[in-house]
Amino acid sequence: MVVYTQPEEFIPCDDPLIVNKAKEIVGDSKGWEAVEKLNMWVYTHLKKKPTFSIPEPVEVLRTMEGDCNEHSALFVALTRAAGIPARVEVGLVYFGDGFYYHAWAGVWAGKWVSVDPTFGQNLADATHLKLEQGGFEKQVKLYRVINKLRIEVIEYD
Repeated sequence: MVVYTQPEEFIPCDDPLIVNKAKEIVGDSKGWEAVEKLNMWVYTHLKKKPTFSIPEPVEVLRTMEGDCNEHSALFVALTRAAGIPARVEVGLVYFGDGFYYHAWAGVWAGKWVSVDPTFGQNLADATHLKLEQGGFEKQVKLYRVINKLRIEVIEYD
């Protein structure tokens, strides 16, 4: 579990800008309350904008914009900086007329719980289909196959 609280190549949770922002957002909150504060902060403060680069949380904190990758990477970095295990999760989300690539986050709260800082969901809803989790190198594998996937909704209530 400790791996999900440590910095990695694209999750610099030990960067002073990230650490200080996490402290500012969380204050004295702990556990799930801290997760909710961080999630809603990212959701409400980041401008939704398509981005065609590798998400770098420190840069995202400076520009305050990005797509689901930037929202998720920043959220995970802030959450780890607050001492809460977190990871990036990627897959498909049903939106409007079909399934599309999407990134969100998982946090450890006694079990892994998916949250979506792009959509402001403290509990990611059932439209999220996780296909991979972890660092950017794992996400790249998904990019190679995502356009080949076909999903048919059989039934729902």
